[in-house]
Amino acid sequence: MAKTTYKLKLKDLIALTDLKTLNMETKDQLKDEVGELLTDLVLKDTSNQRSAVSGQLWKHLSKEYKKIKSKVAPGVANLELTGSMLDSFEYKKYRDGIEIGVFGGVDALKAEHHCEFTARARKTPLPKRQFIPKKDEKFRPGILKELKALAEGIVYEEIEEE
Repeated sequence: MAKTTYKLKLKDLIALTDLKTLNMETKDQLKDEVGELLTDLVLKDTSNQRSAVSGQLWKHLSKEYKKIKSKVAPGVANLELTGSMLDSFEYKKYRDGIEIGVFGGVDALKAEHHCEFTARARKTPLPKRQFIPKKDEKFRPGILKELKALAEGIVYEEIEEE
């Protein structure tokens, strides 16, 4: 099954020594809160026609596509034609953190092509509109800063309760 996803480890957000002090319930809460915030931040960047990876604004739609798209959705480069691909954008928890992206079906292929995850994707006419990092990339610094602040706040609350 095709999927276009990125794994974010908790240890990339908080110090490993702090992470080891958290109980399983708090780690689970941390994964949920990070996943929800990250989903919101990526979708916000996407609606603002901006890459959640590079932070760069996307190129405008071609005149031809803008004409077609504006019949069913706003004629802007926000990855929303029918809405199905972004509706499929979600996170899942795994042992070390979260995995975020589009996990299957035709929507995963659309995401793969827009993010240019594969050589096959780079050969399609879809423009690059990257909203999920490749394995060797990260989300833009502003997103990571917000995620780290959230994670540190949860760790601080846990320490205060002890």
